[in-house]
Amino acid sequence: MDTTALNTYRKSEDEEKKLILREYRALLRALKHRIKKGDKPRIRRAFEIAADAHKDTRRKSGE
Repeated sequence: MDTTALNTYRKSEDEEKKLILREYRALLRALKHRIKKGDKPRIRRAFEIAADAHKDTRRKSGE
């Protein structure tokens, strides 16, 4: 069994927030040439809404 994935989900709340933010920033970098300037605030707002909606949600695996 690959424990790497499990270790990813056993992080403190601060570590988890940092990981999510890092992935969000990576997504923005990957889409840099595809999104318009006016879309960036909308994407950020969607991210904030999703993060807030799922902040207390965890799967049995810890995700």
